Amino acid sequence: MTKSRVFRVACFVAALMLFPLQSAKACSCVLGDPRDAFAQADAAFVGTFVEKHLAEPPDPSGEFTSADDTIYTFLLETEYKGELGEPGDTVEVHSAFSGASCGLEVIEGESYGFFLHVRQADGVWESNLCRQTSPEVMAEAASPLPEPDGEGPVKMVVGGSFGAAQLIGLDSESRTLGYGMGDTDVYRLDVCPGGERAVELGRPAPYPEPPHLFVRDLSTFETVSEVALPFGRDQEWRRLDPVELECRNSTGQRAIVFATNYNEPEAKSVLLEVEGSTGAAIHEGTGRSVTFAGRSVYLQAGNWGRDLVKVNLETGAERSVARLPGLYSSRLALSPDGDRLAGLAYPDYRDEEQKPVRFYTVDVSGGRATVRIKAFSTGELFGEPGWMSSRRPVAFIAYPGPSQIFDLRLKTVGRFDRWETLETEMIGRTAWGTGYDGALYKLRLPDGAVQKVRDFPSPIAGPLDVVP
Repeated sequence: MTKSRVFRVACFVAALMLFPLQSAKACSCVLGDPRDAFAQADAAFVGTFVEKHLAEPPDPSGEFTSADDTIYTFLLETEYKGELGEPGDTVEVHSAFSGASCGLEVIEGESYGFFLHVRQADGVWESNLCRQTSPEVMAEAASPLPEPDGEGPVKMVVGGSFGAAQLIGLDSESRTLGYGMGDTDVYRLDVCPGGERAVELGRPAPYPEPPHLFVRDLSTFETVSEVALPFGRDQEWRRLDPVELECRNSTGQRAIVFATNYNEPEAKSVLLEVEGSTGAAIHEGTGRSVTFAGRSVYLQAGNWGRDLVKVNLETGAERSVARLPGLYSSRLALSPDGDRLAGLAYPDYRDEEQKPVRFYTVDVSGGRATVRIKAFSTGELFGEPGWMSSRRPVAFIAYPGPSQIFDLRLKTVGRFDRWETLETEMIGRTAWGTGYDGALYKLRLPDGAVQKVRDFPSPIAGPLDVVP
């Protein structure tokens, strides 16, 4: 089942770890996939910096700003894309004068890589600090995707942004079986019942193109269908963003999409059932996250998502389940037997008397839900809940650690290292996840060590799901 990344309190921190900020005073760049940058560029090269000068002389007073148009001259070393000349030729690149205005940051005699675009006003080459990289990263961005080297059936799929691909299928040894081609950044995916197809949520360029729902055949990795969803600018639910997804049949032609607006304390939300190319709202209300549970979902509704309700996916009817602790909560994890939910409760960090972060479970097996709470010794941590088994809830802590395993009374029965991954999927008692560095990690519970299994051909590997 697809899981969200880290919830409200961790979103900003996790985003910083996933997308490091390259900054120079007032300039901040969110680093994406270099393969995508290469694909979108009009030209790309590595060159040695020679000198820079203003494109136009300053005014008579000699004053100019950090944003003034500046010509940077390089000696061409390697041309990867475009028609820039022969090695040793000069390449002139226009940018702002200073890194404070996203101009290039270069040192005479040093080598750099740049993704270039044609400036529409006058046809010159332009770039900026956000399109500057190292020669090594440029070479990797320009290289073709590695050839598949796996064998046997698909065991896991990883979505993300891999240049010409948006999904990778893995075998039982975590080797590449094939690529799902496409230029979309896949940020949610779910393998369909039967394991023959998967559904993907992605945002095609250019903005504000609405998010799309893809259905993919996992035997060929070909796209079966693609549907634009009614979310975002000029769409039916223009202020909502789809954040959760579940495939409901073996063909992938029936899926449930949950969309919400995190910007409001009582976030507006909708559960949308998509069949083929059409969609119909099952439930509209307030909600910050959902946990799929067969024919129902557990919806974190109300102010900051503190009211746990159960929504029937067939009828849309809802009933109150429990009041969740904390100001807001992580997304919830359902135990393998479906009897309990686990979550992390975060306090109001503006309150000096704040309580520490707490781990909790909600027993939904009987008529009345029972909430058990366990406080951590520190109030500043983030992570995600999970289950080692139906009787062993787990707090996968990414910062500051360590992670913990509990029994059903929330007594700590085990500890392990920090688990710095975007999402966690369990295969038996082995946890799998994609890290903030774009690599695949695994951990054998209860007492194994975190192991890096492999790198992906992009630092922006995203959601992971296992084939049943």
